[in-house]
Amino acid sequence: LKDFNKIALPSDDGLVLIPFSDIIKCQADRAYCNFHIKNGKTILVSKSMKEFEQVLLNQNFVKVHKSTIVNINFVSKYISGRGGYLKMIDDSLVTVSVRKKDELMKILKRY
Repeated sequence: LKDFNKIALPSDDGLVLIPFSDIIKCQADRAYCNFHIKNGKTILVSKSMKEFEQVLLNQNFVKVHKSTIVNINFVSKYISGRGGYLKMIDDSLVTVSVRKKDELMKILKRY
């Protein structure tokens, strides 16, 4: 099933299947995780980001902070600073940690 391009997010009544290509970012909130979708919706999941991390990182996602994984296809701008910020296509700003900055720069310069 290597062509299956969706992630299954647990919901109150089952699973919501979301294409990876629709996810702008995933942000941890203690034991929960917020998935920000390109249609403007946010899906709150009662699992930690750690449980989704490996699946996302095998797609077009990059961990830019201990609490944030972004879809690299939805980054519209990098704003420099100590770690810096990413402006996403939904106009949200995402903090880049100092520790993740070099890895992110290598990825962005590759494209």
